Amino acid sequence: MKKNTMLLFISVLIFFAYAPAALFAGGMLDDSVKTEIEDELTKAGLLGFTVDINVRIDVPLSENPYIDESKYSDEEDSSLWALVIKPKRVLTEGPQPTILTVTAYHREMIAMMSAPLVAYGYNVVIVDMRGTGSSEGHWYSMSFIESYDAKYVIDRWIPSQSWSNGVVGMYGASYMAITQMLVAGLVDCDASGEPDHLKACVAMVPYSDVYADIACHGGNFDMEFLSFWIILTEMMNVMPGTLFLGEDAAIPNALLTGSTADLQEAMDEWTASIRQFPEPLYDLIFEADNDSRSEDLWQKSPMLFWPDKPAGGWDVGIRNEGSRVFPSKLPVVIGGGWFDIFTRGTLNQYAYGLKNHSDEDKALIVGEWYHLGGAMGMGLNSMMTGEFCGRWFNWKLRGQEDCFMKEYPVLLRVMGANRWRAEKDWTLPESRLEHKSLYLSKKQADPI
Repeated sequence: MKKNTMLLFISVLIFFAYAPAALFAGGMLDDSVKTEIEDELTKAGLLGFTVDINVRIDVPLSENPYIDESKYSDEEDSSLWALVIKPKRVLTEGPQPTILTVTAYHREMIAMMSAPLVAYGYNVVIVDMRGTGSSEGHWYSMSFIESYDAKYVIDRWIPSQSWSNGVVGMYGASYMAITQMLVAGLVDCDASGEPDHLKACVAMVPYSDVYADIACHGGNFDMEFLSFWIILTEMMNVMPGTLFLGEDAAIPNALLTGSTADLQEAMDEWTASIRQFPEPLYDLIFEADNDSRSEDLWQKSPMLFWPDKPAGGWDVGIRNEGSRVFPSKLPVVIGGGWFDIFTRGTLNQYAYGLKNHSDEDKALIVGEWYHLGGAMGMGLNSMMTGEFCGRWFNWKLRGQEDCFMKEYPVLLRVMGANRWRAEKDWTLPESRLEHKSLYLSKKQADPI
């Protein structure tokens, strides 16, 4: 692991090792704790990286056309909260590209996966999606509401910041990968179809069709998994967030001056999260339309933006989102695992979603992984340290020509042989395939 990458990773761990203790001590980060953090960062040689713990992003209602369609529209607020990490390069060389991760799993937890990219000179922004973490409102899991919030961050908010040069990449796994594939179909593009600001993605273990890949495997509604996932995510969301530290982690100063506005805002949001705990599960069981191709499920399916679709596109969305196509000039890495719950969706997203991409603007990595292993690229050192993503983003965001995966954009782990194999295409050409019928029993099936 590169030294600076490891040091940055350690520094983030140091900070978040102390922050929870401060939260439960009344939301205050006293001088002794701050001094201890600074001492550890100094030892690591990392003072000069700026970490903004709580950055407010207000999404105007005019930027999200689907809020009015929500049954919670009268209760919605527009504030998302972000963690922003900026490298020294912003101070010495001016605005830099930004790597964005949007999550439903608390930004302070996900930061430990994204933070190593700061060592490559990138700003890193991790945003709690609406209704999750510290962000306000209701949770609209992978819906158009959520996708348009992410679009606003990409096309409006990040380019308007003084530390941003307007170039954005996205990184993340599972939920964070699926959201990349969804927002990529909505972002602003120029006349040639190239996104104005979103210039590259690394999406590990995404699905493509929420109905077939997760909601109704084999046609049966998967209540067990969906209920477990929703309850687990909501349990995370009722945990106190870093908003308790105040917008500038300055609650101690606010308390000394008699102002408790930050603390009250954090308490209000925490209380709202607790009250809303049962809502997503209730919506899933009693109100969701779980028909195979309902409007709700289409909103959550990246295959909506595949190039091949019926004439005129799918009739989905008030802005005819079903006619939109995934930008062919958006470079994308997709990762998956042979044992992952989303193997089908991951491979389909590469084969069909990126059908019109040039070979040098797409890459596929499939390992002998389950979901968590695939999310982390377990066993591939360059994936786990951030070096792979750093090289991909340097190539696609900064134009630093890099031949890696250019001629062989597909990397597969061959099970049984226990080795990696580089390929030019996926799916493999028919000339290299051998078709076999496999049976669950040696007993011959009874004739029907």
